[in-house]
Amino acid sequence: MESKSGEGKVVCVTGASGFIASWLVKLLLQRGYIVNATVRNLNLDNENLIILLLLTTFLKIKPPYKGQVDLGEAAAEAGKRTEPAPESEAPTVTDPSPVCEIAATPEPPAFAEAAEAAPSSPTLASRSDEFEDMFSGTPPATGEAAGFGHLPIPRATRAASQTSECGARDGLSMMIVNEAFVHAQQEVDDLKGQLDAQSRETEKFLHLLRAKEDELNQAITLSNLRPELDAAKAENRQLKEDTSKVAHLLGLDGPNERLHLFKAELLEEQSFDAAIDGCEGVFHTASPVSLTAKSKEELVDPAVKGTLNVLHSCAKSPSVRRVVVTASTSSVIFNKNMSTPGAVADETWYSDPEFCEERKQWYQLSKTLAEEAAWKFAKENGIDLVTLHPGLVIGPLLQPTLNFSCEAVVNFITQGKEAWSGGIYRFVDVRDVANAHILAFEVPSANGRYCLVAVNGYSSLVLKIVQKLYPSITFPENFEDGLPLTPHFQVSSERAKCLGVKFTSLELSVKDTVESLMEKNFLHI
Repeated sequence: MESKSGEGKVVCVTGASGFIASWLVKLLLQRGYIVNATVRNLNLDNENLIILLLLTTFLKIKPPYKGQVDLGEAAAEAGKRTEPAPESEAPTVTDPSPVCEIAATPEPPAFAEAAEAAPSSPTLASRSDEFEDMFSGTPPATGEAAGFGHLPIPRATRAASQTSECGARDGLSMMIVNEAFVHAQQEVDDLKGQLDAQSRETEKFLHLLRAKEDELNQAITLSNLRPELDAAKAENRQLKEDTSKVAHLLGLDGPNERLHLFKAELLEEQSFDAAIDGCEGVFHTASPVSLTAKSKEELVDPAVKGTLNVLHSCAKSPSVRRVVVTASTSSVIFNKNMSTPGAVADETWYSDPEFCEERKQWYQLSKTLAEEAAWKFAKENGIDLVTLHPGLVIGPLLQPTLNFSCEAVVNFITQGKEAWSGGIYRFVDVRDVANAHILAFEVPSANGRYCLVAVNGYSSLVLKIVQKLYPSITFPENFEDGLPLTPHFQVSSERAKCLGVKFTSLELSVKDTVESLMEKNFLHI
């Protein structure tokens, strides 16, 4: 039976749409946690949401039930308006769904029931005192005749028919009945035609709305309404509208009740306050990953400032009892000792910022400085901090995008291209990394740093497993098959095992990674 250790507890996961974080959110939800998840973009610039806001709040436009609205004039008129439309003028909209749909429908005319027969020259106006409920849609209560199409026969016609059946014996009565019937049928046809025309006008109206979006936005800007629109959009930050980067999160078990999305930016102060407020635990996974950055500022600023922004928000919330930061082996092993044959790195090792800077290893520098800043802030502010240091994280993808580490696997297989010089990797499964985060939060004795490495090896280890799974595969010419099984430099995970982390075999991790990459069309074998 699956553990529900998080029942009723609220935690926050930053960068929730990422590779590791997506799995972390999945496992947290499975354990019963309530998860506040931050993402960079909730895609709130939803076309229909904007249109509806414009219609109902700013432009005072009503759907064209009785004719076409000129949007050029409406946009120009928007510059003259500073007050929102009265509630009575706003159309009723039930749902800003991807297909912009006006919920209100035209109100059909009412008719008073005729006593005996209809006048000889009926019109829509004159009928208003003679018929009622022509379009009521209510089935006859006592077996009366069916209507034309989806509309009931006018009661005047039924009344006239009943009069005839009760004893009208002359031709005049029958003529009156027939005339009433003909006129009523004509009115039904005319009104149905009007409704069809109005429906077509509505479609044209919506089409023009989309075509005029830029013009409308310009009108809003010129009329100083942009701040009001931005404020309205900000109120919807927890809406689950992003259909690309967060859709996979919304498909997990339990998101409707226990997953709450927040927009947050690493470099924006107080951006994480709302998401972290009231949480017991915070998992900070958000950080840029790139080995091709051209300057240290490109990676160092988001990594360091983003970590401090998250920790500042944690310090403000008295409910936070532990913070788990996703660091990296990059902040452990990059120093002069890594070239020592037979060396085994562990949690007591620290990367040297000068060593990284001399070699322009900006990603390694960013992770090193971010971890240093985190420990310094945590000590000064009494925050219970744990840092996790995974190697090259592989495994099945939940997110729709190709992350750096899984792209490295694709490059191994298709190009024989190494992710970095030396070709020594510290492989670990993403599911084990996500589980280690939860253990680091739940285990009371957890503290300090934990290296997460299942296997130390060369890329050739991965390729041999792939070759066994797919014997017909052809590898690039630069594939090296004669490398030693154990590299001269390794990272130990003994401390993580003491925490309770159990590592997936490399064979299963590679198999699941390759199958996932193929399923998502990132790899073709």
